[in-house]
Amino acid sequence: RWLYWSLCVPRNIHLLTPPKELNAEYSWQRQGPFFRRNSIYAFSALEEWSGGRNLPDPPQGTNIYLFSGFGQIQNVEVILVDRSILVISSSLIVLILGLIILHIKRLRKIWTLALLAIALLFASLWEPEIALTILQASALGCALLALSFIFRKKAPSAIRSESTIAQLSSSRSRVN
Repeated sequence: RWLYWSLCVPRNIHLLTPPKELNAEYSWQRQGPFFRRNSIYAFSALEEWSGGRNLPDPPQGTNIYLFSGFGQIQNVEVILVDRSILVISSSLIVLILGLIILHIKRLRKIWTLALLAIALLFASLWEPEIALTILQASALGCALLALSFIFRKKAPSAIRSESTIAQLSSSRSRVN
């Protein structure tokens, strides 16, 4: 017997790991700069197919995850995570790793970037949905890391020019 299971959660809650016992019935679609899961079937189509009663659609912005399976499913395990926890933890990890690489000269090598790229590739092949979710959530950390890189490049010249001005003014006061 074929079954469909729809998981509806508030907009600030996200599915981190889908159930292993069921097949995902959604596709990833681009929405602005990020990707979003969209169910393949609408609620009304599933209600009609199953002969169920017509219920109102979930509120706008609700995260809806649709799964299907065959036979009797006893237990379904998923991991849900709050968006703020996901964004903060992912971004913090990216920021800390990036700052470590930025400040330890021995790590600023091409092999470090190659190792990170291989790790990301492996993660995306092993668990593509988790990798994409975490990658999107870490965008804030990437932006902060880029800013720190830019300011790191600009800061030494600004500090040098301030110290040069201070040295010039102190030497002029000695001459007078």
